[in-house]
Amino acid sequence: MKRHVLIAISVAVVFLLTACPYVQGQNDASLTGISISGNPLENFNPQVNEYTVELAAGTVQAPIVTVTPSVEGVVIDIDNAETLPGTTTITVTALNGKDRLFYHIHFTVQKSTDSSLSSLLYNGTAVTGFTPERFDYEVILPPEVLFPPVVSGITNNPMASIEVVQAATLPGTATLIVTAEDGETTSTYRVIFIPSYRIELLCDPEDGGNAIGAGVFVHGDTVNLSISINEGYEFAGWTEDGVQVSGDPDYSFEAIGNRTLVANFTQKTYTLTINVTGQGAVTRNPDKATYAHGEIVQLTSNPSEGWSFTGWSGDLSGSTNPINITMNADRNV
Repeated sequence: MKRHVLIAISVAVVFLLTACPYVQGQNDASLTGISISGNPLENFNPQVNEYTVELAAGTVQAPIVTVTPSVEGVVIDIDNAETLPGTTTITVTALNGKDRLFYHIHFTVQKSTDSSLSSLLYNGTAVTGFTPERFDYEVILPPEVLFPPVVSGITNNPMASIEVVQAATLPGTATLIVTAEDGETTSTYRVIFIPSYRIELLCDPEDGGNAIGAGVFVHGDTVNLSISINEGYEFAGWTEDGVQVSGDPDYSFEAIGNRTLVANFTQKTYTLTINVTGQGAVTRNPDKATYAHGEIVQLTSNPSEGWSFTGWSGDLSGSTNPINITMNADRNV
């Protein structure tokens, strides 16, 4: 009888010792490791269920998460984050189908320090020579542009913001302040608008000569005007809107606006003096006090009774009667 009791006790002890590991494996839903895009999760602890992982700036897709369970055969469900920032949830169900552990990986994205522009425009036109690394630009506007253009820009990082201060006058500067996603990093772009002006020249009269120096000039340029005078004319000064601005043939000024100037000329005039030797008279046609340059005057000698015409002297010669004289200087006959 004693022998049989000892055998039963031994069997019971063996059963208890072998059953404990089996029971523990049935309810173990822990993990031994988590990997993010193939890299082990730093500071992983099977007893810690919440983790925060900061991804590099610009990341737009949640990384792939893989796990290693403590017990083979457990059911693992990974619900990946669909957006960033977002959370990937790992559900581990133990072999007994009842015990579960939940691991949460909260993905955040490092805020970008990119405060650059990808494009810079005025009135929808790209600024010539733009690069994200260059911050100051000069734009020379044609004379037809009378008001400051509207400046706009596009950021390289869509999460950055732009504050635009438009130019108020011409010349003027538009400023774009770009603030990066981190809210601290900034870049300032400036577009300096420089107007240009049309300088137009007229001649009055047109036959008087030529005005030289018309064209398109950038704000602040020096405009140098000059003239050439046709024969028989004199220069009478520069006028603008009927008001004389200079009496000098060579006229210089700073370009600060559109201008139309007139080079004024006057035709030279001459006197015709006639002296009669003997008795008689000379008629002139036309008979005027002064004559314009190049004007032709016909002279006729009318000797008195008993006198005869013998000829012309002074600025005329010969005895042709009547005779023409061209007025290109003061004449004495």
